[in-house]
Amino acid sequence: MTSEAVFATLRSIAEITPSGSTVIFDYLDNDAFVPEKAAKRVKIMIRDARQIAGEPMITGF
Repeated sequence: MTSEAVFATLRSIAEITPSGSTVIFDYLDNDAFVPEKAAKRVKIMIRDARQIAGEPMITGF
């Protein structure tokens, strides 16, 4: 998802959930998309998302 889509999704969740609800998620640091800086496990995760799920990871948030 693009950053804009992520924020739109979070806004939608905020609009439909009861006050006091909690959303928990994980995210990738921006370095995940810099091959020289990305950890091996992150490179594998990005590769697998593309190869197995058919989805490129274009943002980590």
